[in-house]
Amino acid sequence: MNQLEALLKVTPLLQQLYKNEATMIAITDREKFIYLEADPSMFVTAVGEPTIAGDGLYESMRDNETYYVEIPKEVRGMAFKAVTMPVTDDEGEIIGSFGVGWSLAQKEALIGTATNLAASLEQISVSVTDIADKAQALTTAQEHTSELMKQISQQAKQTADISKLIEEVADQSHLLGLNAAIEAARAGDHGLGFGVVANEIRKLAQHSRDAVKNIEQSLKEINQSIQTVADKVAESTLMIQSQAAATQEVTASVEELNSLSEILIDLAK
Repeated sequence: MNQLEALLKVTPLLQQLYKNEATMIAITDREKFIYLEADPSMFVTAVGEPTIAGDGLYESMRDNETYYVEIPKEVRGMAFKAVTMPVTDDEGEIIGSFGVGWSLAQKEALIGTATNLAASLEQISVSVTDIADKAQALTTAQEHTSELMKQISQQAKQTADISKLIEEVADQSHLLGLNAAIEAARAGDHGLGFGVVANEIRKLAQHSRDAVKNIEQSLKEINQSIQTVADKVAESTLMIQSQAAATQEVTASVEELNSLSEILIDLAK
């Protein structure tokens, strides 16, 4: 009885050792499979089918070597790892091969999932970075807006100062007109022309007062609007700062998950 015949007798017993695993036990002669027992998920060939380059069994016979290999999906339709060895006769001539294979379906699935996870996390990271950049740009724009509001407020204050000056001039003009009217009345007929001038001065003073009141009302409304805008800008700035902080936390979490996905890929290999 040569080694090939002996293997055919003992291999069914070996199969019992792997009955709870997704395995495949195969024996070939120089050209084809003569024995095959496999988990239903590992029927990648059949008795009578030829050995082919890349399946480990072929290489063991060709090189007269024992190999521990991983067979890619392209060779037999699914990925598996295997131990293969040549079988010789009493004269040492190679007459076949023997091999045990284990499914790599779970490993492939794990690698695929981890790879997809890494790709998704990379996309999320890009999106988060984009959001952070836009938030920073918005913060800069709001800071610029806030500065403009300060400048406008300062200009409004200067205008108010000018209004006060105009009001003082109006008061003085009114007083001057009133005094001029009194003196014109004392002068009688000789003061009629001067009285007209005095009356016009008083009218001009009153118009100035009215204008100042309008300006003050407008400035008051402008200041209220400026304050409202400033409050909204400050509120938005706080929200953006909070968003920026949350974005940083998300970025840190994504980086951590990305590291874990790389570890998963390494473990799967």
